Amino acid sequence: MPKVILSGIAAGAAALTLAAGGAAATITIQIKSTGFSPSAVTINHGDTVIFRNVDTVDHQVVADSGSFASPILHAKQSWTATLNTPGTFRYHDALHPRLTGKIVVKGPLGTLKQSLDQRVQVKVSDGNVSFAAADASREANAMSGTLRSLVAGMVEGVSRGFEKRLSLVGVGYRAQAQGDKITLSLGFSHPVEHRMPAGVKVETPTQTEIVVKGADKQRVGQIAAEIRAFRPPEPYKGKGVRYSGETVILKETKKK
Repeated sequence: MPKVILSGIAAGAAALTLAAGGAAATITIQIKSTGFSPSAVTINHGDTVIFRNVDTVDHQVVADSGSFASPILHAKQSWTATLNTPGTFRYHDALHPRLTGKIVVKGPLGTLKQSLDQRVQVKVSDGNVSFAAADASREANAMSGTLRSLVAGMVEGVSRGFEKRLSLVGVGYRAQAQGDKITLSLGFSHPVEHRMPAGVKVETPTQTEIVVKGADKQRVGQIAAEIRAFRPPEPYKGKGVRYSGETVILKETKKK
């Protein structure tokens, strides 16, 4: 059974940099479910900062360093503070903690990692991984499904792996796998060599068959696409490199 680990967990945050000196100013920071905007703000000594909740849900702005903590800001409310302590600190939403870091999936075929998204809440319990939108926004709802699909693919990849099969069609077209590279004869004046990245293997059961294998679904598909791109099927006779089972629509040749 693959092992799922949440690593590098921390509160989602953005940086505020306080610098002494300069004329006082008023800076407005908008707070919304998808994160704070802008993500980095430079504040001079004596500047006034307005945290404005432009969302429909409650938020509470809290500095990781303990420099300040706002009251609970209800929908469309604002909080004004004059920050006089120079320094660098980070702030986050105390009511909606979010995860940053990576999801690590380990299995018999290797280890895969996926960055977490602050708009998605991830929990691992009793061998189950659950994904939920951190707020009611459309972006968070979409990203929760995307992240769930990516992690499901990672679990399958480290358990059973993925493969892509290609076929060579054409007189004299052939392929030969040698270690971490494949050599292709595709009708050019020279052979074509393509090296496999770490975690991807290539096999040639016959001279006209290519099998690309690996735990990372995206990487396997990318390598197969790169091999196919050396000589895509041409539209009149279908000669070239194609995916196994691919339907190539042929054009009718010109008639005299």
